[in-house]
Amino acid sequence: MRCSHCGFENPAEYAFCGRCGQPLLSAGGRSRSPVGERRFVTVLFVHIPGFLALSRRLDPEEACRLINACVEALSVPVYKYGGTVDKFIGQELMAVFGAPEIHEDDTARALWAALEMMETVERFNLVNKALLPEPLTIQCGANAGLVFAGEVGTPGLRAFTVIGDAVNLASRLAHLAEPGQVFVGEAAYRQALRLFRFRPLPPLTVRGRLQAVPVYVLLSARERHLRAWGMSGLSSPLVGRTQELATLSAHIRRLQAGQGGIVSLVGEAGVGKSRLVAEARAAVHGPRWLEGCGFPFQVEQPYFPFRDSLQRYLDLDEGIPAEEARRRLWEMIARFMPGEEESVYPFLLYLLGLPPDHQSTAVLEPLSGEGLRHGFFQAVRMLLRGMAQDRPTVMVVEDLHWADESSLSLLTYLMSLAQEVPILFLPVLRPEPRHGLLQAVRDGAMDVGLYSEVRIEPLSWDESATLIANLLRTDHLPHTLQRRILEKAEGNPLFVEEIIRSLIQDRVLVEREGRWEVAREVGVIHIPDTLRGLLVSRVDRLEPEVRETLRRAAVIGRVFLERVLAVLSGDGEMLAQHLRLLLDRNFIRYYRLEGEQGKAYIFNHALTHEATYRTILRDKRCRLHRLALEEMERLCAGRQEAHYGTLARHAYLGEVWDKAVRYLHLAGDRAKAAYALPEAVRNYRRAMGIVQEHGVQLSRERLADLYHECCSAQSQLGDYDAARTVCSVLMEMGESQHDPYLRGHALRGAALVATYTGDTVAQVSSARAACQELEAAGADWSRGTALFLLALGLFKSGQLDEASAAIEEGLRLVGDARRWPGYDPRSEALSYAGLIALVRGRLAEAIDLLKQGEERAERTGEQVIAGFCLGFASLAYGFLGDYALALQKAEEGIRVGEGADLPAVVYTSSACAGWAHAMAGHYGPAIRRARPAAAKAAVSNDTRAIAHVALGDAYLGLLDFETGLTHHQKALEVAGLTHIVTTTAMRGIGLAYVLLGRIEQGLASLSSSLAAATAFGLKWFRAQTLRDIARACLLAEDPAAALAYAEELVALAGSAGYKGLVGWGYLLRGLVAGDEGDIRRALDVAHDLGCLSLQREAGEALSRVVDSEEGRTSAQAAVREISDGLPAERRTAFLSQERVRSLLGREGVDSQPDVIG
Repeated sequence: MRCSHCGFENPAEYAFCGRCGQPLLSAGGRSRSPVGERRFVTVLFVHIPGFLALSRRLDPEEACRLINACVEALSVPVYKYGGTVDKFIGQELMAVFGAPEIHEDDTARALWAALEMMETVERFNLVNKALLPEPLTIQCGANAGLVFAGEVGTPGLRAFTVIGDAVNLASRLAHLAEPGQVFVGEAAYRQALRLFRFRPLPPLTVRGRLQAVPVYVLLSARERHLRAWGMSGLSSPLVGRTQELATLSAHIRRLQAGQGGIVSLVGEAGVGKSRLVAEARAAVHGPRWLEGCGFPFQVEQPYFPFRDSLQRYLDLDEGIPAEEARRRLWEMIARFMPGEEESVYPFLLYLLGLPPDHQSTAVLEPLSGEGLRHGFFQAVRMLLRGMAQDRPTVMVVEDLHWADESSLSLLTYLMSLAQEVPILFLPVLRPEPRHGLLQAVRDGAMDVGLYSEVRIEPLSWDESATLIANLLRTDHLPHTLQRRILEKAEGNPLFVEEIIRSLIQDRVLVEREGRWEVAREVGVIHIPDTLRGLLVSRVDRLEPEVRETLRRAAVIGRVFLERVLAVLSGDGEMLAQHLRLLLDRNFIRYYRLEGEQGKAYIFNHALTHEATYRTILRDKRCRLHRLALEEMERLCAGRQEAHYGTLARHAYLGEVWDKAVRYLHLAGDRAKAAYALPEAVRNYRRAMGIVQEHGVQLSRERLADLYHECCSAQSQLGDYDAARTVCSVLMEMGESQHDPYLRGHALRGAALVATYTGDTVAQVSSARAACQELEAAGADWSRGTALFLLALGLFKSGQLDEASAAIEEGLRLVGDARRWPGYDPRSEALSYAGLIALVRGRLAEAIDLLKQGEERAERTGEQVIAGFCLGFASLAYGFLGDYALALQKAEEGIRVGEGADLPAVVYTSSACAGWAHAMAGHYGPAIRRARPAAAKAAVSNDTRAIAHVALGDAYLGLLDFETGLTHHQKALEVAGLTHIVTTTAMRGIGLAYVLLGRIEQGLASLSSSLAAATAFGLKWFRAQTLRDIARACLLAEDPAAALAYAEELVALAGSAGYKGLVGWGYLLRGLVAGDEGDIRRALDVAHDLGCLSLQREAGEALSRVVDSEEGRTSAQAAVREISDGLPAERRTAFLSQERVRSLLGREGVDSQPDVIG
């Protein structure tokens, strides 16, 4: 920045000129951008209403003296807990925890300070009772949130402070509180609820807020040494720590055998060190456990972990009178060190911080500092020796990284006890360097020997997934959400838990019937507030210059090149030193980037990267992103495709809007081609937002492609309302610009959405209109793709010839060209042609076309079409009677959908799998596969209808006719005008009516189905309906009609190669004529195809017609296999059916030829 006074060019961050010292102003005379950073802090306001009375009633000088004394006294707890007194104005004191110095527990520190302030003001009143007109009271407000932390003021007079909504709310809460109360805002409450007791209040109206604010009254601190982390109401068995637990348990067992030792548990914050200790303690019974803990705000208190362990052992709560505490201490010494009470008691009394009695004072007062330390060390050593001689003892020092230096010295002094008595020292600490702490523990232990170290590493991806499933009590978390949690947490159990807790608090996850379910979609998962302090405090402990280097690296990205960072940092020599330091301290590690020049690095944890980045002020971020963009463009010249996402990020956050739109569009296309659909939508929507908000001009081709691709990605994700909105916006643009090209693409998008939702009428009308507009615009390729959507709608409407013609014309228009990412029009055309052949009953042709479509889609990366081709191929094989191959194809389709995170493909293939299982008589698997697809609201109506048909056939096969009827009726309802599905749904309804004894009504429905199948040329569906009409006629005791339909079925199915239906034709013809040969042929077909339903019916028929034991055995085997595939409740219902019991020999033989399948 150039100085307006002397012309000297200053660095951007200078507040004053480096040559003349004048304040620097930016262009136009405005103040420069603020110097500071974004911080998540806790603000504590203390309102002291009595100060006004002091000013009125006392001499100003005396009032000032008392006010100063009170403010000074109230400031002591603030500084004690690591906060800063930001200001004192009038009757209010404002304290900040988290800026300028940050700790991982700043909210807890603020609330502990508030509680001590209440005690402080009581003591102040007592001491100054004679001078005060009336006792002073305080009322406090605490709130946490994001603020600006930095210099504020005029160029000549700046001061550090924090500014933000969190500050304002804390001030309001202090005024709303009653004297002696601490009101706490929602954000602070969330962070501290496991360390303090609160009473919720009804939401309060606060000045400046449109909505009432949740408020909590702070009651008291919980027992301070409870672990701060962990989730209330959620739990999981220990995951992924089998080896570590075995190692630690082995050391404890050796301890029980008389061998002492030293075992350091080392791991990053949140990896589960404390949980491992707790599990080891639960696994091995017998030893005595002494547990103490280091706390960051107690680092100035000597020997705090040892004091903590002794207080816990003696059960000394804060309310225990001093006399009682002394008595317990004396009794403990008498037990473990009989005869040493007089010599040891004063030093342990000193350790506990209890007021000394006369005798202890006489012992301690003459001692020098060194003499006191020696006596104290000896006393603790004697105590631990006595305890270990009485019973093997484990001495745990949790969070040793927070312990004071005196505690570390005492611990290393005590370690030699492990050679003399059965005592196991268990220091638990983080690996981060702090005065060489871990090395100091090693050095002290190595002198003793018997040292081991257990490193606790992050969980694997699968272990983390298991942890999520355990916490939420479900294995059915959506793949996308699970992946986002896993990517953010990176194997840290604490991060997993806190991310889940934040999702619960934000109502993304809700509890239903003892399990957690997803209530709404979530985009980007951000750092939970509960983790901000933990992450940023570690960064904050870096040297300022190194911290600044880390922040600039964070702007580049989680992965960054040293070459790019050098452009942002400037000083290459210092940069190399900083990077070495960051490597040593485990903030970053080397990263291999194929084909890149120079060294690359990656932040060790995604959340550390995010936390570091979010501390940077927006103006500074923007400037650094622009520099990074320029350097990345130079670096990636000629090979930008692999870096579109990075370039888009820098352009977007650097507010280079024209480049942002270009790179975001390209990044979206690249993500969509890879089926990273949420990422694609996010990029497209950002680009569209920039176009609308910043007026970036695009060609109509780019504009149409951007909106259409966003609509396509949203439709594949099942977000149909959002996709329709995108089409509407594009249509408005086309209308306002009188552009048929834009209108045509908007209509094509609407047709695409209707395709996914199963709205056949809207699909056909929108696709026709799109073709007209695109023809007027001369956009042949786009019109060809619209013709394919029209063809699919016509196919579902039963207009098969017109659909085939549309496919043929579309193929002529599109040629071999591809324009949209992840979309190959020829693959789409092949899949639709395969469907037409499928329903026409030309199954060999259908299989060939679908195979071509699948193979081409696999080559071009079109996973949606590949998955659909596999699902529909499964139906073709099922119609042929090749049930094993049908199920194989359906499962392949499911895997394709799951691998690419495509719910539409997953559920369509699942519905097809369900129907194939039902055709084969595998009713349990049919229900398991089809039920989720039928119940999923976001699934297209066509898929839901197929799933309901599968469920209807399965329940009819299980003799549950009412449920079967319900599902077929539901299939008819949701299919709407999709004539292919309505035809088979009407067939299922007719059969259900017949089996329920409503013969006439059933035959009417079956006749309608047969007429529709004949009219639309649906050959296989006609054969299926002939089978069920023959069954109905047989039950209606019309053998002549039954025989005629059976003969027609055998002829039609035989000529078309429908092996399963041929078997049913043999069975029905044999039942009418009493022909053992036909029935045996049906049974052979059932065995060849693995069709349990035909095996059951044919075997039972054979046992009736010729009293064949072979037939009965075969039918019984089929029934047992069917029942084995059912869940327990459904199995019981099936086996309790009279007909099934009769077949299995539990009742008399039923003479009714009740053929059901």
